[in-house]
Amino acid sequence: MRSRRTALREKSIQFLETGVVKKLLILAFVFFVFWQSPDNIDLFSPFTILATYYHETSHGFVALISGFEFSHVSISYDGNGYAEYFIDDVSKKDEKFYVSLISLAGPVGAPILGGSLLIASSHGGKVISTTLAFLGFSIIGCCARWLRKSDVSAYVCMYVLGIFLIYASIKIPTTYKRAVARFLAIQACTCIFTELDYLFSRTMEEFEDKNSDEDPVIKRLLKGRKKGKKQVVDYTDMGEIQHMLGFNYETVAYSVVVFSIAIMAVGLFYVHYRDKRRQTKRQSLVLPQ
Repeated sequence: MRSRRTALREKSIQFLETGVVKKLLILAFVFFVFWQSPDNIDLFSPFTILATYYHETSHGFVALISGFEFSHVSISYDGNGYAEYFIDDVSKKDEKFYVSLISLAGPVGAPILGGSLLIASSHGGKVISTTLAFLGFSIIGCCARWLRKSDVSAYVCMYVLGIFLIYASIKIPTTYKRAVARFLAIQACTCIFTELDYLFSRTMEEFEDKNSDEDPVIKRLLKGRKKGKKQVVDYTDMGEIQHMLGFNYETVAYSVVVFSIAIMAVGLFYVHYRDKRRQTKRQSLVLPQ
């Protein structure tokens, strides 16, 4: 007779492997609802911190890849934060391009990661294990190198997540690894909805007016971006793009939201395709009675 533990495990695996896309869409909706509800900020604080980490490190990595100095990332207890980087020794024309590129990287970085995780989660155990391990080591390494001047909760959240991902990549069954990867993928794809006020603000002053109850520490954190040796506090990411390239900031913001949703849709379609193909293959291997 099977043990209760074995039966429970089989039921959980069956739950995780059936109706996957529907469950992921429900999860995305849950993230959206909770992130629009200020009363639930404490409950979702770890995920909000993770969203900020994705956003700010995306700024920093693009600055680094572009050949500039990435100083550090700072994250507060409720998920506000900034990335400090420096742009020097470039022409005014190139400066406009690089500042706009780095500004755009923040909001689109997380959805790209989420889409990549959805695709990776639809492959075999080795691919998923490698993906989770890489993400875990990356988080720990990046936090050790660039996470500075942050709240204790941010350090705890990020290091615990990194350690958990490494552990999960080694110890837990493939079905559960796939579920972890997909959960993080949906969280990353919906990160954009944590920052709608910021996304649709042209200046930091305008954003702060929408969040006038923020304490002075949070306001200081929000004003941390730097360009060259001169601190820039006037523009949000979308406002920076409008200021540098002339594109309307609201149009760019809407485009970013559409891009994020499209990336998630493509990832979910791929999940559906691969899961259906996997189930068909399993059925073909079942011998007739």
